[in-house]
Amino acid sequence: MSAVAQRPGRARRYTKARDRQVKFRATAEEYALLVEAARSAGLTPSGYAAEAALAAARGVRAPSLLPMREALVELMAARTQVRRFAVNVNQAVKALNATGEAPDWLATAVAITDESNANRH
Repeated sequence: MSAVAQRPGRARRYTKARDRQVKFRATAEEYALLVEAARSAGLTPSGYAAEAALAAARGVRAPSLLPMREALVELMAARTQVRRFAVNVNQAVKALNATGEAPDWLATAVAITDESNANRH
């Protein structure tokens, strides 16, 4: 898909003109499957059909956003964890400023974070 330029919020558009046309017929059920697959990949049905056919001809996988969606879910989970850690840090700093001592739970929270970080590498 080297000739594809992505615009946010829109189906992919081809920067290199395709000057040949291939047509095929599909049943209503086949067309519905094609439309859904195209939507999932961020393409028009004809664009998806072209990319899928070319992928098959090249012996590679059809276009898909599934790996990106999986990465997005993982990124969102990581963001949630960072946010939770930030809340803990703010609470610890508030307690430290108020009493001059770190809260009892801070050492455990830091150890859990260190362990989690070590397991990711």
